[in-house]
Amino acid sequence: MLLASELLSFHQAPSTLKAGLNIASLLLQWRTKYRVVMNKADSEGGSRVIDSLLNYETVKYFGNQAHEQARYDTCLERAPLAEK
Repeated sequence: MLLASELLSFHQAPSTLKAGLNIASLLLQWRTKYRVVMNKADSEGGSRVIDSLLNYETVKYFGNQAHEQARYDTCLERAPLAEK
């Protein structure tokens, strides 16, 4: 009896493996969409910070700290939306 169940499970293994690989592939594709958006938002936020730091004197001279902070906050708000 044990041998028959082992043979049966071995025979069904290829279809089970295919199903598992299909599910894994679908989950990977689904998650990739969100990772792309999240990575883009993170890159944009980093670019804003670097831009502001490189142009520190100009931002300070023209009093644009609030504007630069608002731009950065907008980038940060997009990242958690992509995670959901």
